[in-house]
Amino acid sequence: MNIDTDAVETRAEEVCRTLCSSIGARPVGTTANNEASSYLLSLAKQWNYDITSLPFACQEWRYEPSTLHRTPIHPGPFSPPLQGRFEVTVVERLTDLRKKQFSNRLLLIRGEAAAEPLMPKDFPFYYPEEHKEIIELLQAKRPAGIVALTGQHPLCGLNPFPLFEDGNLGIPNAYATEEAEPIPAQVEIDLRSQSHSSSGSQLVFTRRGASHKRVVLCAHMDTKYDTPGALDNASGVAVLMAVMEQLKDAPLPFTVEFVPFNGEEYYGVPGQLSYLGVQGGGEQPPHLVINIDGIGHRASRNAISLYNFEEATTARARELVEADESAEMGEPWIAGDHSMFAFQGIPCVAVTSSNLMETVVGLTHTPADTIENLNFRLLDSAVGFIMKLLQGM
Repeated sequence: MNIDTDAVETRAEEVCRTLCSSIGARPVGTTANNEASSYLLSLAKQWNYDITSLPFACQEWRYEPSTLHRTPIHPGPFSPPLQGRFEVTVVERLTDLRKKQFSNRLLLIRGEAAAEPLMPKDFPFYYPEEHKEIIELLQAKRPAGIVALTGQHPLCGLNPFPLFEDGNLGIPNAYATEEAEPIPAQVEIDLRSQSHSSSGSQLVFTRRGASHKRVVLCAHMDTKYDTPGALDNASGVAVLMAVMEQLKDAPLPFTVEFVPFNGEEYYGVPGQLSYLGVQGGGEQPPHLVINIDGIGHRASRNAISLYNFEEATTARARELVEADESAEMGEPWIAGDHSMFAFQGIPCVAVTSSNLMETVVGLTHTPADTIENLNFRLLDSAVGFIMKLLQGM
């Protein structure tokens, strides 16, 4: 009997469709996020993996349509609410923030001061001094609220983008396009946003091997709000789980941990910190980390980038890439979960789409990041490449 292989749904496609179409947007702390965790957990149980579940506390955010001077605005993620009429102070650069006083006023941030998103307060992996100074100035001078006029986000598809995404900021905030109507000296704001306590979990699926060496395969499972997160990052989780199924009965010379990180899109990265807290408790660092993120765009190839590899292992990895018609060597990038390992000097491989910066980032964090953008054959090819990479060790 002839079988049309194009009509056969592979494990990677099944996982992708479940996460994107059946579950949808899955921010940390939401019912959908917990549903995604339960789905991955059910597969791990089916394949007889050792399972660790690390619970953590977090916040779930909810918002409603909001206005400033009768003009629609976007509530800042995890912002407190704010209603009332306020005097307005405008700042366009850091020196304005240092000099001006705006206690109990509505602070309008635009221009140079709103050119890039600010890292959350005390972000553990990257917190520039300038961002730290801005946050400290804002919390010391205590505006009633903040509205940022922003444009195209430098690393995702949002336009405008939230200047703040930070449940620890404690100041009501919103954002609007740079082309917003002129704002008078006194305005009425109706900012409808609130957060409440919730919980989530970081899962770790383990297969014990013959040696003490440990390989970590990871892909973040959470999304921003209001995006199905096909490229960011259902496709990565789909590849992760498909490799996991391939290895469920294989004898392994080393231990493999499969980590669907739960928190890359959340200001507090709770899943990553929960995992590192356990992993850092005396265990040897990983021998290798493979991170899968943003993979499978229909107009791309699989891009492989290497970090902290010795010359000989780099040459072997390049040979594997050159032998794979779906893959190519990619440029290093740091906006992913491999970074927290690479910065420690641990050898890492990042697997993504070859048009990551040109195309994929323009879809991420938006409703346009849908399953229609994916080529499932590329996901299956990535599974095969990772299997060969592991065998080559």
